[in-house]
Amino acid sequence: MQTKGIIIFVSGLLIHALSLNGETRPEEKTLHRKASIISMSSSLSGETSPEKKTLHRRASEISMSSSFSSGNQDFRYTCKHDDRGNKIEEIRYNQDGSIDGRWVYKYDLRDNKIEATWYNRRGRAYSRWKYKYDENDNKTESKWFNSRNRLEGIRTYTYDANDKLIEANWFDSGGRHESRWTYQYSETGSINEISCYDPE
Repeated sequence: MQTKGIIIFVSGLLIHALSLNGETRPEEKTLHRKASIISMSSSLSGETSPEKKTLHRRASEISMSSSFSSGNQDFRYTCKHDDRGNKIEEIRYNQDGSIDGRWVYKYDLRDNKIEATWYNRRGRAYSRWKYKYDENDNKTESKWFNSRNRLEGIRTYTYDANDKLIEANWFDSGGRHESRWTYQYSETGSINEISCYDPE
């Protein structure tokens, strides 16, 4: 088994990267709700300008508008959340105001994201991700489907007794093992090393 590479991280810098699981935007948002107060924290990677956000509360639905610059391209986003704080829709706009595409999300009764679908500017489903979880709400499987709803790939995740991710395996649509990722932690519990192996 050949090692493809090792990535060493300074404590605390890897959190957003582990949460992507195939989604295309390098941004992670978390809503924190307490009584009638709504606040939001955001972690960005690879973006050169600060992000501006506005939260609006309408009945039981939360909407958010945001904008940021990435290179020479400017995008604007609007998001909707349900009354439990789960993001259920995210629309991306071009500079001219036209819709570039949108994500639609579904959740289970435990607020775990079980499906994410990207619709292109014509409103056609372009890609879809489906997720499975264990009894501790750890994501154990991700499946990626193309615009024809054909399976493109599978990712599986393994955790230790403390619910820390220790291994991820990637497979193609035919079940061929493409790569294996292992995760090591520091004494404080932060990831400090990721290794990627060629299974062949």
